[in-house]
Amino acid sequence: MTTKGHLAVAFFCLITLIGCNGSPEKTTPDIPDLSLQSLTINGNSVALEKGKTATYEVDLTADTQTIDIKVGVTSEVESAFYTFSNGDRAISSTEFIPGDAITLTVGDGTNRLTITLVDGTGETSLTYAVHLYRLSRDASLTGYVFYDNDENSIVLSPTFSSTHYDYTANVDYDTCFYYGQFYTGYADNTVTLNGDDIDNAEIFARYLEPGENIFDTHVKAAVGEREVIYSVGITREQPTETQLQANARLAQLTIDDTDMDFLCAQNVYSIAVNSDQPSLEITAKPEVDGIDMVIGDQDLTANEPITIPLADGDTLVQLVSTALNGSQTQTYSIYVYRRTTNMVSVSTAAELQQALQNAQPNDQIVVAPGTYAGEIATSGNSEAHFYSGRSGTPLNPIYLMAEDSDEDTVLTGNVIGTGTVLKLTGDNWRISGLEISQGATGVHLASASNNRLSDVDIHDVTQALRVNQGSTKNEISRCEFSAINGSNAPLVQVADAETSSAGSTRLMRNEFYTQGEQPALYLAAGADSTLIEANRLQDLSTATSDDPVPLLLVHGNNTQLRFNSFYPVDTADARAPLRVENPGNGWGNNTWVYGNWLVTTQTDLLLEAETSTHLYATENLARAPIALEEDYRTATYRGGSVEVDTFTPPQFQIVLADETGSCLDLEEVNEVNIVIINPCSDAQTQRWTWEMAADTFMYLRNLSEDEYAYMMPTTSFTESCTSIASATSIAYLSNKRYGYAQQWAPIQGANDEDYYLANRQNLNYGLTVAGGTYTPGTAAVVCPLSDSKRQTFLLREIE
Repeated sequence: MTTKGHLAVAFFCLITLIGCNGSPEKTTPDIPDLSLQSLTINGNSVALEKGKTATYEVDLTADTQTIDIKVGVTSEVESAFYTFSNGDRAISSTEFIPGDAITLTVGDGTNRLTITLVDGTGETSLTYAVHLYRLSRDASLTGYVFYDNDENSIVLSPTFSSTHYDYTANVDYDTCFYYGQFYTGYADNTVTLNGDDIDNAEIFARYLEPGENIFDTHVKAAVGEREVIYSVGITREQPTETQLQANARLAQLTIDDTDMDFLCAQNVYSIAVNSDQPSLEITAKPEVDGIDMVIGDQDLTANEPITIPLADGDTLVQLVSTALNGSQTQTYSIYVYRRTTNMVSVSTAAELQQALQNAQPNDQIVVAPGTYAGEIATSGNSEAHFYSGRSGTPLNPIYLMAEDSDEDTVLTGNVIGTGTVLKLTGDNWRISGLEISQGATGVHLASASNNRLSDVDIHDVTQALRVNQGSTKNEISRCEFSAINGSNAPLVQVADAETSSAGSTRLMRNEFYTQGEQPALYLAAGADSTLIEANRLQDLSTATSDDPVPLLLVHGNNTQLRFNSFYPVDTADARAPLRVENPGNGWGNNTWVYGNWLVTTQTDLLLEAETSTHLYATENLARAPIALEEDYRTATYRGGSVEVDTFTPPQFQIVLADETGSCLDLEEVNEVNIVIINPCSDAQTQRWTWEMAADTFMYLRNLSEDEYAYMMPTTSFTESCTSIASATSIAYLSNKRYGYAQQWAPIQGANDEDYYLANRQNLNYGLTVAGGTYTPGTAAVVCPLSDSKRQTFLLREIE
């Protein structure tokens, strides 16, 4: 456990120059600005991000043969070099003149470009990495290997070659399955094995019947018609009579509604079942007909399912098979783990509609990859393609989620531009990982409360999201919204009027993209106590207007707008992208605007307000898309309603959710402030605030310090936390830097007020209290996020 008395080893890298990116002593050397100012490829600009040097991904069309690259740099860059490679072809480091075009020949697959910028001393450099990907027109395998069930290599005849397509191999009777693995010639080649999709480098297994087994591997290019077939015939030796009599192995073993992968030479398995599942449906097939198979006191018949009751507390089911001559037995042990939810897997639109209509608290509706076109006629609602009026509970919500976040899982209307794709009138839902498109409205929360949408991409709709009809306490986070061209409906709208209200809605870390014809976000009269935090709102259009539509229009009451970034059309004549108005009847009042960015070069005007009351604005900045902090400008406001710099942004304690008497605090060790836990108090060292660092990311600043006030972990934290108990990835205070390790994202926990504090350098890692107890002085570290109670915090605002 890492505690106050045991910081020496964990703190070693902070007080030496070895592997720690420099000394933490409170001196700041003059560091030249070597950042790229611009990068264009064939005339198209790469969207550079402050602090990010690798890896930028660029897709090329399949017919691209050469690329022209131009690089813009700062005046502090004295020399510049590049390297370029594709597969085995590489070009050594070559000096170039920034601003001049570099012409390079590209190949299929990944083309790797590095750009190194050097200062006048030759001692400081900065390297950027860019991967340029061109879709392949060829198809091939570069390697194909096979292993038997004892993990011995199966020898192919002839030896594998990319240009030879037919192979044979022989194995003995005891080899009842094989492991296989192949490598494609190009990353975008797609492969099927006897009709099953297999990923590049994936390890797979297949059963071998006695006699010849043919396995055809189809490899298809990403572009064009090129397809090749590698055929492998593996002959398993026929058994002798003695082997038949002594064989007690199973050829197949299946359990309904589980994803158990049976291998004939493997005897121990584990499966997950729903929390309320009463039984298992098991079917077994032996390698040799007629052998005895039993589970407890129940006999099994080959290829016939049997129901095995599953009582509360049952964790092990064992199937015992006995050979014909009784000389051998096989025991197959199946360990059973109950999920905390009841999983409902769906793979058709009809199954999804049924699951939504019949959902119960604690159901987890898991949607397989694919596209699902819902029918209004069968949804249960006259305006929705998919609909549910069912509700979960605060402790047992209903989950609707994509099975695989890396695969497209798309819900659509069956008629483009008509109806709502997904409508909820129930409470306590958790929806994540889906794409929603091709409806008049993407998602509608109507009289729906305590719901969360996260990581949902809504596009190609007239309106992405609507929340109204008395909905309360809904959270929308990490979603992306965009609409079809020509739509003038607000991209996202909260409330419709006083009579169709929405209260306590939270929109956090979302991305809004409009075409200049509609607001990205509209808080109508009836929207009360709305939090808009750390979102990106961008107008993608290029046309200017004398009276442009605002990105954010506020008619609601009690609104907090903080740490958002606004990207309007960049013109000096534009109106403010944020407008707060009083439409009458006491709305448009009590608005706090702080810590936001206006990203533009030609205007500093962020906010307009004429008729609202109690509108406060402070610490808002204007900046160019690529700019150093010293070049940031103070945002301006128009209208007599704006009260400027009359309040202080909230300060808070960071409280352990599992131990609410403990707060993050500081302890000075060798002139560096280490983040620890201590009993909560009024100490200044326990006061924190947010500052905006980048789109959707923030700095955590401690208010007891001026310059060295920003929390960060040791930069090698991914290598310093093999377990929470022994972690040495210490969090400490530093001066403000441009790197990702200082940037944090609050991510909602299981409870409404709980947060994980994920680190941008690796969003799978987050702030963690080390060790196994909450002893005062225990260090805060950064470790892989794992739903540990030691990783959830409350942000307790200080009055």
